[in-house]
Amino acid sequence: MGNKLEKKVKNKEEDNNETEITRLFGCKQLHFSKCLKCSHELSKQSNLMVCNLIYPETNDEKPMTFCDLLQQSICPKQTTTTWCEHCESFQQTLQIRTLKSLPTILTVNCAIESKQNKDFWQQQMNILVKQAVTKSGDQKTAPSTPTSFNKPCRYGSNCSRHSCRFMHPGQTSAVSETNNAMSLSQLYYTHSWLPLSIRAELQPDGQLTLYKCDDEEEDCKSSNIYDLHAVVCYINDDRKNLVSIVNVGQSYHEQISSNNPSSQWYIFNDISVSRVIGQEAVWFSLDWKIPCILYWVLRNNETILEIKSEVNDPTISAKVFTESVYLNSPLNSNDVILAEEIPKSGELVAIDAEFVTLNQEESELRSDGRLATIKPVQMAVARISCIRGEGPYEGKPFIDDYISTQEQVVDYLTKFSGINPGDLDISKSSKNLTTLKSTYMKLRYLVDNGIKFIGHGLYNDFRMINLMVPPEQVIDTVALFRLPHQRNVSLRFLAWHFLGNKIQSQTHDSVEDAHAALKLYQCYKILEADGTLQTKLEELYKYGKEMNWVVPDE
Repeated sequence: MGNKLEKKVKNKEEDNNETEITRLFGCKQLHFSKCLKCSHELSKQSNLMVCNLIYPETNDEKPMTFCDLLQQSICPKQTTTTWCEHCESFQQTLQIRTLKSLPTILTVNCAIESKQNKDFWQQQMNILVKQAVTKSGDQKTAPSTPTSFNKPCRYGSNCSRHSCRFMHPGQTSAVSETNNAMSLSQLYYTHSWLPLSIRAELQPDGQLTLYKCDDEEEDCKSSNIYDLHAVVCYINDDRKNLVSIVNVGQSYHEQISSNNPSSQWYIFNDISVSRVIGQEAVWFSLDWKIPCILYWVLRNNETILEIKSEVNDPTISAKVFTESVYLNSPLNSNDVILAEEIPKSGELVAIDAEFVTLNQEESELRSDGRLATIKPVQMAVARISCIRGEGPYEGKPFIDDYISTQEQVVDYLTKFSGINPGDLDISKSSKNLTTLKSTYMKLRYLVDNGIKFIGHGLYNDFRMINLMVPPEQVIDTVALFRLPHQRNVSLRFLAWHFLGNKIQSQTHDSVEDAHAALKLYQCYKILEADGTLQTKLEELYKYGKEMNWVVPDE
């Protein structure tokens, strides 16, 4: 009876922990491990959100379908050396993962970071094309290397270049020997290793079987069919950017075109959005177009992706300031402000943000002696402070939020951020702790209402916060106190030189830094009005070089 009650409570807790994200992207996995020496067994359950493709360690040039690779990556079976609590030593352990449920949206990370994984993908594409060539009996077009043919045009049927030398959809394959490269290009474009649809069969024992699905087959009219809905690709050209190819939902096309209301594929390349055929989503030339993330959606649940066009009120109201959303008890009267205290359009607000490190940068030394970054450092915003820049409340903070994070912080950067261990922990923090969404809504309200932000190095801060602010609403003291073709001057040195204040002596404080930026802007306006700005800037750089840009100690 006790075990049943404990199980019910556990299941209830798991249901309460579910979110919309876990319900859409999560699939429940069972991890099973068995010590091969003492046969001690352990099992635990987890929620898989993203499947990372696991490529074969040996490259034996054997054909493998994408479904087989994905199946082995979701439910791997391997023997590895791990710690056995029963033996109290490291032992060979059999590890198996099985599924308890399938996700609504299957997300796959292609993990083509290494040359070995990239070569495997290219090898499988070559095998597929060779099989097609052999079947057709045209040996002249048999591929030798992946770069021996012209690439299909990345703009597809939307290409407007009259002299374009790349292959376009719908072009007929050439038969002459001089056009064999073009024929090869067409073969690679029409024969893709990546399927548009996948059929999934989950057995009662948790084993998963995946098949490439052709809509003409009777089996693919059953349940558990996943259709490819989006692909994120890395474009390795001069710009080196990411593009998305998305199958836009049917409801959108019903609104814009009654003649063709079916779903359509679009490529999103920065601000350029172009319509393409579905084959563009599964075709890759790994020398310049590399797959990164793949999204498959369960066919019977496509309606979850339909965009609702009816929105009651898309604007953010001033309630984000007048209603407290702190995770712990507010500590002072600045937490909730009156409506008349909220900055109005065109008014000045000084802002500063502090950040912590979630993971350190990972690098490796290449054979040519170069140090290459494998994984860049990941930062997270930890504190955002805003003070009023004018009016009767000038200099008074109205936002001073510490941002709670669910991820593990590896370095609080206390010397540079002023954030101490425990400040972001709801069970220990004595600060005004809130969510990133809550603070972001406040900032979004200020941006949308035309507030002008003053700060030091705001470009980096807004980029880290992921906030788009029009240039005309940004006043950056880095740019104000800088001579052309000269170095940027730190906020600490500017505050000491122009204001006589020594800030950041022991640590950083975002309220203090925002206040210093506001005073510097006021000083700038005075110098500009007096006509002495150029002279003062030249003096700044003269003294800075003499002092090596170091503020003297007390």
